[in-house]
Amino acid sequence: MKLVILGAGNIATETAQLVRAKFADIKIVIADINLERAKIVADALKGSAIAFDASDKESIKTAIKGADLVFNAVGPFYRYGLRIIKTVIECGINYIDVCDEYDVTVSLAQDMALNQAAKDAEVFALFGMGFSPGISNLVAKWAYDLLDTTYDIEIASVIAYVPTMGMTVNDHMLHSMSGDVPQYVGGKVQYFPAWSGQKEFTFKEENGRYQIGYMGHPEGVTLGIFLEDVKNASIRFRWRQDEGNEIWQSFNRLGLSAFEVSESLPLAPRQYLARFMGSNIGIASLSLQDEAMSNKTMFQVIAKGEKLGQSCTVIIEYHGTNDAGDPTPYAAAAAISEALNGKITAKGLIPPEIAINQAERVAREVLSAVGNRVYFTEKIEAQII
Repeated sequence: MKLVILGAGNIATETAQLVRAKFADIKIVIADINLERAKIVADALKGSAIAFDASDKESIKTAIKGADLVFNAVGPFYRYGLRIIKTVIECGINYIDVCDEYDVTVSLAQDMALNQAAKDAEVFALFGMGFSPGISNLVAKWAYDLLDTTYDIEIASVIAYVPTMGMTVNDHMLHSMSGDVPQYVGGKVQYFPAWSGQKEFTFKEENGRYQIGYMGHPEGVTLGIFLEDVKNASIRFRWRQDEGNEIWQSFNRLGLSAFEVSESLPLAPRQYLARFMGSNIGIASLSLQDEAMSNKTMFQVIAKGEKLGQSCTVIIEYHGTNDAGDPTPYAAAAAISEALNGKITAKGLIPPEIAINQAERVAREVLSAVGNRVYFTEKIEAQII
């Protein structure tokens, strides 16, 4: 069995380490534009390395030749994701990535021709298999499976504020929290301003009520398109501290999240801001005075529908901290493990909620591995059971 991992950054490296710990005998190839870095990662895994350029189709083909499975961790996905996934499908190879860009997800979810090409090649292309999207989708599917019929799925996240998450993630989050973003409403994808749709959610902690607004993320697209009977699917986000939300909403008001360039402005404001946030002056300027609550992160999934002929709501909530590190590699490694063990049977372009047959099991495994605490509530006609 041959696994090709595209990328040699933190997510690719940590994912490869987790996979190697479970599968001692598979062949692992690390492909990156920086061959020396790829060799360092590959040597530690007793694998091999190859140089590749994500912007060049022939280079991609050379890197993935002979693979049974490709895992793609090369970002940003809005720049490279579609080219890579199309090339892998063309080569007839199974594929997994951690794409978290909503616009790429919309394109994939609506690309009937590419979906059919994957089915004709008898391969799957699992997109968005990180922590969010990824485990968030699986928790939503877990809740969905507990109901006889599910009509509405909501995901709300409260994340500990930090002044910077690294340039790439800064850019991703600025994109997700600006402009018009997709949600699945009334049986179709519709667009709403980021931060709008404010709604109160109550979490299992003291003073745990938060007003949370829309964000642009894949879950708000795929849960509605791919899960039968779902009429509404949304995802909302806020920073835990009010001041953090005020800072980020001011970016939009000042035009700093815009991506347009011109002769008079050769660098897009968003590109500049993503870099500025990680500089010493940026970190100093954007840090908050009160960091007392800065470490806790919470997600809540609410599924509404029917069970045994009665209206029913299922709520699954999970809490973690920033100390646990990035959970994305654990989620990606879990999906790779499912694939290598032959447990992903669906073909075509598929999100996590379709690819992973045992959503609850995999979600629990990953949440446990990264130290998340899980709370479960089921309500039937206002009775908690």
